[in-house]
Amino acid sequence: MTIAIGLTVLSSNSAAGQAGEADTMPFVRPLVGSTLEQVVEMLGRPFNVIPLRETDGKLLFFENRHGDEYVIETDGTNHVVQAAVKHPENR
Repeated sequence: MTIAIGLTVLSSNSAAGQAGEADTMPFVRPLVGSTLEQVVEMLGRPFNVIPLRETDGKLLFFENRHGDEYVIETDGTNHVVQAAVKHPENR
């Protein structure tokens, strides 16, 4: 069973002009297939982790200094299977 995440996924033009900042990620798709360790290296430690009993994975919540909220789902082997981001309204 997959959990539906009600967040918008980044479009190709949604972080224009910000590429290159350490905690800005213009696309979330490259996270899919990454390991949990790689994600933590890029985004820092999650502020919330929810175990997913059906898949033995985890639902992890991250936020960067710009207020971007990332939701990452991993499988039982700690590989990312879904990733979404929500940008703050005032951006």
